[in-house]
Amino acid sequence: MKKYLALIFCSLVLITQHSYAASDAEASKAADAFLNAVKIFDIPEGQKAIREASWGTIKKFPVIQDQKTLFEGPFDTDTPGVYGFKRLLELKVQNQAGTTLVKRYLQILYQNRRTEAWKTFELREAGNDLDVEILGSKSDLADTKNVKAQFNYRRYAYWLAMGGKIAESKKAQITANEINKKQPAANFSEAESDAAIATMALIIGDL
Repeated sequence: MKKYLALIFCSLVLITQHSYAASDAEASKAADAFLNAVKIFDIPEGQKAIREASWGTIKKFPVIQDQKTLFEGPFDTDTPGVYGFKRLLELKVQNQAGTTLVKRYLQILYQNRRTEAWKTFELREAGNDLDVEILGSKSDLADTKNVKAQFNYRRYAYWLAMGGKIAESKKAQITANEINKKQPAANFSEAESDAAIATMALIIGDL
């Protein structure tokens, strides 16, 4: 009996490992698709490919000339059964003056639980300690001397999402919208927050 249960346990472990490996391969392929789309973002086909390969949360794209993956792998989130995928990249990018620079970038991906498609959430220069950014933006929530509270909560939500705290990020975005309804800010877009909330819900599996 014990031998039989051990065999079942081993089989389940192997199935789980195979499932994660397959998902990681799909995430890596999706990461490549996004980077290839960014390389041609100046033409309509590239812009369409970016929309398909990303969550629509990225505002600025580097001009990529070459790329090298230094590291890639999954990471846990605050939601059971949901994990993200990240890459540390070394990119040759061209600045506005036309000079080629070598920089390190962080690429974050999450899976759409409804379609099972992996999409890039962010591509930004590496160097920020995500835990430090989360703690820093949290400590700034009550500081409304120069920035209104809804913007503080939106910034906090962004860093939470970057650090895998998807459920918390969704709550922070909802709070940002609630604050804005009570104390409207002219340049605060509730539609942008609504889109972010919908994104988090699709990642968590709420929709």
